[in-house]
Amino acid sequence: LVLILMSLLLVPIVLLAAWHEGQGSRWSQKSFFALLLAAYYLIRPVRDSLAAGLGSESIKFLSSGVLLVSAIVATLYAWLVSTVPRRWLVPCLYVAFAAKLAGFALLFRLWPDSRFLAAGFYLWVAVFNLWMVSTFWSFMADLWTEGEARSHFGRIAAGGSFGGLLGPLLAQHFAVRVGPQGLMLLAAALLLAGSMVALYLMRELGGEGHLRGSKTVSGGIGSGLKDIFKSPVLSRVALLVAGGSVLGMFLYIEVAKAAVILHPDVAGRTAFFAERDLWVNALALVVQFLIAPTLLGRGVGQTLVLVSIITSFAFAGLALWHTVPVLLGVNILLRVVEFSLGKPSRDAAYASLPDSAKYRSKNLIDTVFYRACDSTAGWAYALVAAVGGAYVSIGIAGCLAGVALAKTGQGLISRLNTHCPEPR
Repeated sequence: LVLILMSLLLVPIVLLAAWHEGQGSRWSQKSFFALLLAAYYLIRPVRDSLAAGLGSESIKFLSSGVLLVSAIVATLYAWLVSTVPRRWLVPCLYVAFAAKLAGFALLFRLWPDSRFLAAGFYLWVAVFNLWMVSTFWSFMADLWTEGEARSHFGRIAAGGSFGGLLGPLLAQHFAVRVGPQGLMLLAAALLLAGSMVALYLMRELGGEGHLRGSKTVSGGIGSGLKDIFKSPVLSRVALLVAGGSVLGMFLYIEVAKAAVILHPDVAGRTAFFAERDLWVNALALVVQFLIAPTLLGRGVGQTLVLVSIITSFAFAGLALWHTVPVLLGVNILLRVVEFSLGKPSRDAAYASLPDSAKYRSKNLIDTVFYRACDSTAGWAYALVAAVGGAYVSIGIAGCLAGVALAKTGQGLISRLNTHCPEPR
């Protein structure tokens, strides 16, 4: 209860100080993302622990379920974007997420050992995570030009990594004391605090940004799909997302299997995943402050090519030294690179695109398309692993995929440099 009250009281204090220094909107953007990711990383270890307890074989069925739920939610989201002004859509989404988390806390209190409830929570968190982050970056792309996005997105992402540090620390410390239900309630409080920051930011923007926030985005999910196929930039971003999703799912399944062997109990696995997330976000924070601004300033496409090259070398290492420590090291490295360089670079590419691409096509790529690739990877994992040793097969596949993704990033460089016309 004390932590919940502190999280809610912290927001107006930070915003008041930021307003006093004349840096309200910049600080609010960083604190907004920090609160969102702190909430997510509080419940992510719970989700991963419950999923590992269901068995690695269940992951492919869960990923298919996530795809189905994502498709349904995408249709609803497209309707909301075309109906509700963005100044209300963004904060209200996070209030709704908080209410659902509180509902799950109550359900787990009543049925703590339900496998159906554990599967339902996994499905919800998987969908919630993508829409939460994608909506945030859509909002940020709406506020900045392409040049400004390349300068600021790395630092805004660093605010998220700070929240990503706070979440695992709280989860690791309180997982055994308050259980999953307590972590869910604390995460709900952080999301409510985030919605307060979103309202403040809408008010602080003024001028053109304030007027844009009053508008809706016309068109439905079909229009979003058409834009992705027509746009050279959107289609290449989708390919990069697909490659990252498939490779990430292969690693996720192997890490889940290793976690069950290392920690048979739910509390132990929750602490294990929390510690991993802590390392990921600590390292990502360093990269975002020291390296990301320089790399993003040199170009979005160039940064994405570098990310793909690192991916290829990381999987080559897994193929050569196929042990659990190397697996965990590759998992941590690629998550750090994705959060600090890959995701901010892809999102910065949307800054020069029309509103329909930022809110409609982007969310379609980041949610339904991403989860479709996840589902495909969940079923394809068995085929890849059957070729030989799982680590060796996945390592070779990842190394080759990294080369292909680098080629896709090169194509994105030329498209962004020539400023080709995009569908409106």
